[in-house]
Amino acid sequence: MEHYVNIVKKNIDSILCYTRYLAADGYFMKISFIEPLLKSGLHIITRMRPDANLSYLYNGPQKTGRGRKKLYSGKVDVKNIDKGKWESCYEDDYLQGFELKVWCVSLKRIVKAVYVEFKDRKAYTIFVKYRHRTERRKDHPLLSAAFSDRISDKGCKAIYRIGRMPGTK
Repeated sequence: MEHYVNIVKKNIDSILCYTRYLAADGYFMKISFIEPLLKSGLHIITRMRPDANLSYLYNGPQKTGRGRKKLYSGKVDVKNIDKGKWESCYEDDYLQGFELKVWCVSLKRIVKAVYVEFKDRKAYTIFVKYRHRTERRKDHPLLSAAFSDRISDKGCKAIYRIGRMPGTK
């Protein structure tokens, strides 16, 4: 992993001229790849590894008194998600997308997960987005629109246009 991190860090200035987002394959969903690049100012979007462990965040009432507060409310069954907890974010004739903030056990952080279910076959894929914990969104207006945490054709077209914007290198 260190080899790939070094390649990205070597070209970080060129990458940041165009975008703050890096899309990577599920192979790179490892803490040794994600953490150094987040510290470099990039936001990472990856396909989730099939062996990844996700947990629902607990939002209910907490017990009073001593002891640690409840943080999680169960493991995410990725083959059969609880659609009552996930919010529908996209739908067309071929696929349906659901989104939710969940705890990624292997990366020890909250991530935005997008579950994409294909209608024509019993198949799914999950994409996860990582942002640095202290990072606040102060993106270019076009970037904010393109990455409004939704899957859409308009967003993809906006991302493509960003690379061709006047005044960018």
